[in-house]
Amino acid sequence: MTRAVTLGLFATVVACGTAAAEPDAGLDAGVDAGTDAGSDSGIDAGRDASARRDGGDADFQPLAALPAGCDDFLIAARPEAIPPLRWGPCFDGREGCEELIVDWGNWELLGTLNVAPAMYPHRGTPRIAFSRRGTPTVYTELLVANRDGTIERAVRAPGGGDPACFVGAFGPASFEDARSLLGINGNSVGFRFGLVDLMDPERNVLLIEEDVLPTTVGTMRVSETGLITLPQALGARFGVLREGIFERPSVPGAAREPIPIGDSVVFEDWSAPTVRLLRVDEADVLTVVAEEEGVTFGTPRTDGRHLVWIRAEGRHPEGRLLWDERHVVVADLSAGWGALVPRIIASHGPGPMIQNIVVQDGWVAWTNNNQDHPSTHAYRIEDGLEHTIIRPADHTFPKFLYVYQNELAVAVRPQAADRTIWRLRLPD
Repeated sequence: MTRAVTLGLFATVVACGTAAAEPDAGLDAGVDAGTDAGSDSGIDAGRDASARRDGGDADFQPLAALPAGCDDFLIAARPEAIPPLRWGPCFDGREGCEELIVDWGNWELLGTLNVAPAMYPHRGTPRIAFSRRGTPTVYTELLVANRDGTIERAVRAPGGGDPACFVGAFGPASFEDARSLLGINGNSVGFRFGLVDLMDPERNVLLIEEDVLPTTVGTMRVSETGLITLPQALGARFGVLREGIFERPSVPGAAREPIPIGDSVVFEDWSAPTVRLLRVDEADVLTVVAEEEGVTFGTPRTDGRHLVWIRAEGRHPEGRLLWDERHVVVADLSAGWGALVPRIIASHGPGPMIQNIVVQDGWVAWTNNNQDHPSTHAYRIEDGLEHTIIRPADHTFPKFLYVYQNELAVAVRPQAADRTIWRLRLPD
């Protein structure tokens, strides 16, 4: 792996959380958080005091060590003082389902609720991350809540002005140690991309110089060991953050969907005649994970113990990106990379590549969000038991939040705006 740059590290005192998403599942790029890029990085005492008063008992204070243009980010010193989330019956009355009560604004307005899926968390109790904006307000609030609804971390990002600095990704990255990341874009203030670990007061703010990585922030992912993958714009290649150092793996130019697993990265290689799965390890060595003539492999996902991918066979005559058969494949990682034994746990007929997948707590769930096929499927890895969920009419499940103790949490969206979060019961 070529080491492209040593990153600037800026000490900070923080206490809040964030992380990532599928390509359509990150926070809206229009969550502006900019101020005058020429201002200094501090917040004057008057504005500081006003912001703390506005936060009430939560006591919102400046988030330290951010560069000029990002100095209006505030963090709650007492997030537990924010009223907890409330849950009620799902709007269509189905059994085994409860939904988040969105009581701070009109969900039909963009920005009222924007759910942030976890970046492939692995173990422990899940957290719920989302942004919200009530009316009237001049800020967007980024929240990490415990499963019981109590608010664990909260950040406020200004909602208007010059978009010199805006949130690009947000959500919990790992259940086990509660790590979270806040991705910040800020091209006009001298850096391309920043990561803030808001869950650990001793961690640093990490800023990547503008010419290092033209990344799509909302697609970053984190492994159980803390390895972070950062896909480049348009999915051409990717970089990794390993113990605070940015590196570019020696991979083919058409490397997409990088998934960090331990200290390795599995990704789609589009430079081959048919798409295959490759792995690059810490020593920059490439090995083949899945390859077969005439078969397309894609959408690698992991829970840290299993590797899941899609096997697509037979190009459908009605479309270039349609296949006759699509199979969900699972391989146990416990025996090591040299001893993977793939097994098909589900098969589906003609359709596009399955891309929206979550693998957690012994389950694989996927959805295609196509109104012509209004089903979301969950499969128990142990025995292949299938559970099918029929989505409400004119709604999709664009984002998976987690699977935990036979509970599947999803964002529910009728059109452009997230309406609520559902928690659906899976079979015991």
